[in-house]
Amino acid sequence: MIPWLRRPNNNHRDSLFNLPLYPPAPKKNGGVDLASQQLTADVNQILTSFSVVKARRQLSETSEEEWKKRGETRALALFHAAAEYVPAYKDFLQKNQIKPDKIKTIADFKQIPLVDKENYLRVYPLDQLCWHGNISSSQMISVSSGSSGQPFFWPRGQILDAETALEHELFLTSFFELDQKSTLFIVCFAMGMYVAGPVTMNSVLHMSEKGYPVTVVTPGYSPDDVLRIIPNIASQYDQVVLAGYPPYIKEIIDQGADRGINWPDINLKFLLAGEGFNESWRTYVAKLSGDRSPVHDFMNLYGSADAAVLAHETTASIVIRRRISEDLETRRKIFNDERLPSLLQYHPEHKYFETVGEEIIFTATGGVPLVRYNIHDRGGILSRSDIEEKIPELKESFAEIAKNHQLWNLPFVYVFGKSDQTAIVYGANVYPENIKKALEEEGLCRYCSGKIIMYTELDKNNDQRLHIEVECSNGTNPSKQMTEKMKRRVFETLMEVNSEYRVVNQGIGDRSVPIISLYPHGDARFQSYGAKHKWTKKSD
Repeated sequence: MIPWLRRPNNNHRDSLFNLPLYPPAPKKNGGVDLASQQLTADVNQILTSFSVVKARRQLSETSEEEWKKRGETRALALFHAAAEYVPAYKDFLQKNQIKPDKIKTIADFKQIPLVDKENYLRVYPLDQLCWHGNISSSQMISVSSGSSGQPFFWPRGQILDAETALEHELFLTSFFELDQKSTLFIVCFAMGMYVAGPVTMNSVLHMSEKGYPVTVVTPGYSPDDVLRIIPNIASQYDQVVLAGYPPYIKEIIDQGADRGINWPDINLKFLLAGEGFNESWRTYVAKLSGDRSPVHDFMNLYGSADAAVLAHETTASIVIRRRISEDLETRRKIFNDERLPSLLQYHPEHKYFETVGEEIIFTATGGVPLVRYNIHDRGGILSRSDIEEKIPELKESFAEIAKNHQLWNLPFVYVFGKSDQTAIVYGANVYPENIKKALEEEGLCRYCSGKIIMYTELDKNNDQRLHIEVECSNGTNPSKQMTEKMKRRVFETLMEVNSEYRVVNQGIGDRSVPIISLYPHGDARFQSYGAKHKWTKKSD
């Protein structure tokens, strides 16, 4: 019998941060929740006493296999806690005839049905998805856009926010030396109800409150504000960290150079998230911003509104990715694909990853705990031994990184992007339903067959653009006038139904307007996808 089955109230703690797995049940005194007060005191003590030196030692001395075992233990503990204390999940298990007391091993765990937005999150009331059916214990609510433009709201609790803050403290001090250098940290992610901006701000504010020499400023999606801040304040700090979506950060560097900012005079670091990019893009931005180091001055995060930071780049993941970026055969060996995915490392106790088919599944705590959650991203998991076995010459790369004390014994996750037909432009999810809504309106629908292909591509200036290819209906000839009409309507519809896209438009203006291309009915590009039409194509 496993310990947490004998003691269901045992709130399992992770070994890196010592954070509890879930919040206690409410204990009210009038309108005040005494249990929440106690949790706050506990979390604040953990935040204050956390030592990055001890954590780094753990990550370099504890084996990867041991981290994986700890991840399995915590995933099982989270399952049993959710089955006991989350009303929606308890009901979900009952409907699927799963008896929690029969789930004793990780092999049993892997037989539990997957959950996603459609079969779980949108089925139950939001409060029933939360611990103890109590949404009011959440400190904040974030939002993500759904395929129809209907948002999904994500309650966020103290435990996940503390975990995210400690992860930022760990990787920002380890790789960007925020404990050693005075830092102006500019949050260029969208603010408001979106997760990336507020979570990044809160995490870095926590570091400042602990005494780290870091100052946060939050212009969000406003290049003009960013480029007013830098000339006036940047010189007073040892370094500047720009945190934002990759295409938007490149936009800031371009505009700054046009306005006379001498980027080589500024010690820049880049914290990126929202989407992947190729290594030629990283090299290009590194050179454009003053011959920065592509390995040491950049870090990309894999995150989501669902569970904040899922994984992050490290020195090892960047070095390995750059070594194989131009080698097609190596990519095939490692990723079973010709494309180059994002390559990151993750903490198994915080995010327990699996793969089912070609999709990534994760288990993670939060305001809404997620057990075997299908985020519908395509990718996979690799150990260091997997990489070395497939490409033996990469052993030297790992040995060199270890020599410089920058090798963490964590597993790798690689991510190609959405498997659910989503195109991502400047961090905003654009769905086929958004485009179909525009083209199916009276006045346009008779000119379209209904087939479209979406993708993002870099233009000659290395700026990201959203492309939409449209197949005309039988008997309709593509014309410039029709192209312009469709472009206008698609843009208007995206502004109406997609809140993420509206934020992007506020930041980059006309560059957010999609590029529409019309093709005759029967064009080969729409016929080569097999019986089931694919709405997107992916670039390298």
